[in-house]
Formats: sequence, C-alpha cells, structure tokens
Amino acid sequence: LTEDSPVPQVLMTKSAFFVEVTHDDDSDDGTCDTSHCSLREAVAYVGGLGGSADIVFDDAIRTIVLTGDLPPLNQAGSVVDGSVGNPAFPVNLRIDGDGIANRCIDFVGGSLTVMNTAVFGCGDGILIRSDANVVENCQLGIDAAGPEPGNLYGVRIQDADDNVIGGTADGAGNSISDNTVSGVIIDGQSETAESNSVLGNRIGLWGDGGVQPAGVRTVESANTQIGSTDAPNIISGNAGYGVFSQVSSGTVVQANVIGLDGNGAPLGNDWTGVRLSECESCWIHGGNTIAHNGINDMPGVIVEGASSTGVLLNNNEIFDNSGIGID
Repeated sequence: LTEDSPVPQVLMTKSAFFVEVTHDDDSDDGTCDTSHCSLREAVAYVGGLGGSADIVFDDAIRTIVLTGDLPPLNQAGSVVDGSVGNPAFPVNLRIDGDGIANRCIDFVGGSLTVMNTAVFGCGDGILIRSDANVVENCQLGIDAAGPEPGNLYGVRIQDADDNVIGGTADGAGNSISDNTVSGVIIDGQSETAESNSVLGNRIGLWGDGGVQPAGVRTVESANTQIGSTDAPNIISGNAGYGVFSQVSSGTVVQANVIGLDGNGAPLGNDWTGVRLSECESCWIHGGNTIAHNGINDMPGVIVEGASSTGVLLNNNEIFDNSGIGID
C-alpha cells in the first residue's frame, strides 16, 4: 500500500482487527476499502490477513441480499458481529440467501464466532466444518421481527467438534425456526462430530416452526450436550421430533422444555418429544419437561434399537403426550 492508497476501515485492539462493512450490496471487485466494502469483500479480505479480525457493520446497514454463497470464513479467532444501529437500541443484521445461496455463513477456520445476526433463505444458514466455533444471539430461519423464508438447515455441524450453539450467558441463545429440514443437525457420518453443545436456545417456537422435521438432530455423533441446568433449551412446535439422536453415543438431553412454550402453555412437537434410535449410553435426565407432544398416540419418549444400551432416563417430568410417556 502507498500513502495515498484507500484501505479498509481497520482498527487495532488487543484481540483483533475490526473490518467494517460499509455497503449492503453483494458486489465483489476484489477490494475492500473505505470507499466500498461489501460483506463478501470483507470476508475475502479477512481471509488474506494471516490473522483474526472482527467483521462489523455500518449502522445504516440492515439487510444484505446474497447473490450466491459467501466465501468461507477461514481465519481462526475471527468474529462476525451483526449488531447495528443505535448502541442503545441495536438491531440484528439480516442476511438473506434469497433462495440462491447454498451456504450463507461457512466456518472452516475454527474458533470463529457469529453473533447478533439473522440468516434466512439459505440452504445452510450456518455451516460449521471446523472445531470450537460459537453461534450466539442469532435468528436462523426467521429474523427479530418474525417469520422469513427459512433455511434448509438453521445450523449444520458437519464432521466437527467442540462447537457451541447458544451458550450459558444471558442473551447467548439463538432463535431457530422455519427451517425445512432441521433446526440444528450435528452430523458425523464422514469423520467425527464430538462434544458439541446446544444450549439456551428457542427452537421451533416462532413463525412456522412447525415445518422443522426435527428441532435438534444428531447423526453418528458422540457426546452431544443438548441443554444443561444453567442453559436449558425450549424445543417446541416442530413438525416432527423435538430431539432425534440417531446412531450416536453419549448424547445428553438435560433440563430442556420440550412441548411447552416459554410461558408453560402447550406447544407440542407433532411427533415425539425425544427419540433415541441406536443411541448408546445416551441420557435423558436432569429436569427435562416433556409434555403435549405427538399426534395419533405418539409417545413422549422413544428408545429403540439393539445398540441403545446404557440409556438413562431419570428425574424428568413426562406427561400429557398423545401416547404413553416412554416407549
């Protein structure tokens, strides 16, 4: 760069650079500078830094409509923070895949964070293909005002470990609704998906949450934590299962509300509250409330398959489901 060259709006802090997105279009001319930097250009710019950076947004930006997949986020430790507007009354940035983008936010770098962002109209709202990432205070399939065209998957963790969807801190949880395949899927079919956590989220409640065939699904995963005593999920109003753990081991479903809304009113999942299928050493314990789920005599909980050994069901409230409590 020369002294007169335009450069991105970059500030140095103790933890990272900040790169500011200045415009809401989706163009990419290969540069990101103070005269123009789109989100697409910012992601590409950060990818070439050789170090972490926080991507932030001009206060005037509200919605970015994508024309295709964004580049993967590949710099470990980077953050996408979509909080925009008056700091006293911030609103979340809206990323609209417009039914075109297959992957709207794609984590490949590890130790990345996306926060305060609504993502809808995508194949994968957020695709995670690396370890130790965090998604917090996002709306996936909806926005802060309500329904939008959903994603196929709100969050898809693919062959990756130690990721956290939500969290234990106040305001860390996400709202995940209107996604047509799953709200959250943790998929280790190709390699491994181990020790991922889904904490403090609202899954299926808002908009047409009933289109989600599963609120949370695991496939060939290990040691997935779904809820905890200090960060329960509310998983209700989905079109199929609240939680479906399939060919997995060590899944823990703890302290969640499954089939009620945030005020305790019935809002059942259409099928079963929790289904464990070929799920070894999986636990449903620690104060779950599983109620008002199922149609046509579906049970509150299903445990099935020859490899579903070492299953623990303990200290749950299971009542008023359309069928028996546990099958």
